[in-house]
Amino acid sequence: KVPPPSAASLTLEEIEATLRAISPQDSDDEEEAASAARKQAVHALRNPPRKAAENDRALLLLIEVIKNDDFRIRKEALEAALCWPDPLVVVERLVEALGEPDNIGRRNAAVEAVTRLQGVAVEPLLRALASLPEHRKVLVDVLGAIGDRRAAPALTAALGDSDPNVRAAAAEAIGNLSVEEVAPALSQ
Repeated sequence: KVPPPSAASLTLEEIEATLRAISPQDSDDEEEAASAARKQAVHALRNPPRKAAENDRALLLLIEVIKNDDFRIRKEALEAALCWPDPLVVVERLVEALGEPDNIGRRNAAVEAVTRLQGVAVEPLLRALASLPEHRKVLVDVLGAIGDRRAAPALTAALGDSDPNVRAAAAEAIGNLSVEEVAPALSQ
């Protein structure tokens, strides 16, 4: 059995070891105990390490944990990310995770977190969209969900995207904005 760590006393190394060492268990009771230990380790990441040099490593670990198969662990990781003291650094990492092609749970958790970060996420999302990545539709969807006027020019430009799904998402996002400056593009 895996003893649950005390979240307040965990070092970053102990958190990493807990999250990496616990594999699926043989019994339901053992699996439940392992899940509780992972959740508690993730909860400890709500507070960045005391050593500033470990902050980036801790945040990367947190973003990595967002792809955990257990939805409870993903949810705890999402909440921990939203508690991070520098939301701009968090949103930059989460915007990268939006491009996750294989792990839908990770991408969905990143979508939820970025959407909840609202205005602080707009500029990183716009920068990502400007690079025309494969996951443009996800970026357009998130910008639409945030509903910030600063996204209007990029969403208007996305109406001309080569991918019909991106165009449809852009039209829907613009419709949600109700911004006068995009009205001419919608009438075309």
